[in-house]
Amino acid sequence: MKSLKLFVIGLIFFNFSGVYSQTNPPSIYEQMNAIIVAAGSGDINLGLQDVNTYLEGYVNPMAKGLGYGFANGWYNTAENHKPWGFDLTINMSLAVVPDTDLSFNPGTLNQNTVLTPTDGNLPTIFSSSTTKPTFENTNTASVFEGLEGKDPSALTKSLTGLNYNTVPLPTVQVGIGLIKETDIKIRYAPPVVLSDPTFGDLRVNLYGLGVMHNISQYLGSSEGRPFELSAFAGITRFNLSAKGQVPLDQLGPKEFLIHVNSITLQAIISKKIKILTLYGAAGINNTSLGFNLNGKFNLDFDPATAEVTDPVDLNFLATGARLTGGFRVKLAIVSLHADYTLQKYPTLTAGFGITIR
Repeated sequence: MKSLKLFVIGLIFFNFSGVYSQTNPPSIYEQMNAIIVAAGSGDINLGLQDVNTYLEGYVNPMAKGLGYGFANGWYNTAENHKPWGFDLTINMSLAVVPDTDLSFNPGTLNQNTVLTPTDGNLPTIFSSSTTKPTFENTNTASVFEGLEGKDPSALTKSLTGLNYNTVPLPTVQVGIGLIKETDIKIRYAPPVVLSDPTFGDLRVNLYGLGVMHNISQYLGSSEGRPFELSAFAGITRFNLSAKGQVPLDQLGPKEFLIHVNSITLQAIISKKIKILTLYGAAGINNTSLGFNLNGKFNLDFDPATAEVTDPVDLNFLATGARLTGGFRVKLAIVSLHADYTLQKYPTLTAGFGITIR
């Protein structure tokens, strides 16, 4: 349980720890306050729009990395189980963040923003730049600081030994064979509540359902098939919330939320050669993601303090084609597999499983 807590904290809260930490000033709460005040130019609504624009660009690669990661790891062959055969599979997917998403310009996200970088683009959370960037308000010429990059490659290297900007994502699933060469695949993590002095209560739950149906059966008998061809559809839903008390005000607890809804549709082909199975797939992903910071906040908005409710509401959509190639080695009931997916965030997946046909 402790290792799960550390993984969740390390993966999700690269920078949002400042929301609940009294020992790591300035927190994202304080920096959010500064951006709202500086960008708002006396209008708190404009300031809130700009802080959402800024945070949208800042966390964009983490959001999309989660979406692309959850779309992977569903299969390692196009061959179906016999009725009531099953497998238990554990995967680790690494979605590689492209260089283009290591920085961003607020003006490309919102043409009405008054946030202008003083020196090129701004770092995202995956940038290796540890220098705080500066902005200029184009209306008032005031300059203020933003959030520096967190270089998550250090986390990835500690978990996997790979020194890349990736979003690591483990999944555990069970596959069960039904009739008519159809398998269902189930991902489920029961709701877990983890207590942490920095983040408060962390609540995590995940569930997913996939269906794989063999198309080869309509092309001839099961004996002597040159290959297996299947159609697959899968959906994964992930929710995480963290509740805590911001020490800078007395307006009650705050809640940080992440929710992911990942859908993938694919055609899978595989060829078994003794203990080796080669497989490939083509299809599309459609993933929606949301980041929310809920609660009431006191912001030092000149000339007086202003109270705002649920100041951050970010929504992302990651949609596109994908092409996968991989292999599986099966010895008795134990199998090892690995594959690589070409998509906007290229993803490497590896894992092992126990299979009983």
